[in-house]
Amino acid sequence: MAVDLTPETIERLVELDRKFAREGLTFDDVLLVPAESAVLPNEVSTATRLTRKISLEIPNLSIEDQVAELDKVKRSESGMIVEPVTLPPDAPVAAALELMAKYHISGVPVTDADGRLVGILTNRDLRFRDEGVEQPVSALMTGHDLVTAPIGTTLEEARAILHRHKIEKLPVVDADGRLKGLITVKDIRKQIELSRGAFASAPRSASVRMPTIVPPRWPRQAPTCSWSTPRTATRGTSSRWCGG
Repeated sequence: MAVDLTPETIERLVELDRKFAREGLTFDDVLLVPAESAVLPNEVSTATRLTRKISLEIPNLSIEDQVAELDKVKRSESGMIVEPVTLPPDAPVAAALELMAKYHISGVPVTDADGRLVGILTNRDLRFRDEGVEQPVSALMTGHDLVTAPIGTTLEEARAILHRHKIEKLPVVDADGRLKGLITVKDIRKQIELSRGAFASAPRSASVRMPTIVPPRWPRQAPTCSWSTPRTATRGTSSRWCGG
């Protein structure tokens, strides 16, 4: 088969060879042959530019700080704190004050060695304490006529219970009285605001429902620490402090 190699054809072939005859690398080729780097991960800048005038300085957190930030996110699920901060009955008031200051909370549920709810200590109870802080929380906590809710309570139902009894914290317990979560007025308000925002942005045919309080199905153990050494995290203690 004869090919008519006119000057135009030859020029076109030369141009094609000049453009496409070079060695090329695909994305996979680059991944398989990475360049050597002496830069350590903690030396990498994680800053990113959001706009021309706004930049976000994303910090490089230590492992402990990363765990703490993750802990904040995982504690509240469906409007319920699934691992609330707790204290044993014999913990001193000083431990309660330290926990409340650390987690910025106004009350702490009190549980026994088996995790059963035996009382709740709030700022209202602490108003009647003596000057000393070594007395046990069991001497000040509210331990009778506790208002609780069963597993499966919706936020609408929880809000009605809180309003009816004029309280701000509602412990969620199982059939054996073991503490499984804590619902607060603040958490309900947050969920309602989020639901309203979702309803405003949803199509008219869509519906937004208040979530049902159900504890996580996967087994996990709350971080615990002994009240005698409140700054040292331990696991497996009978008098535990669940995170919150």
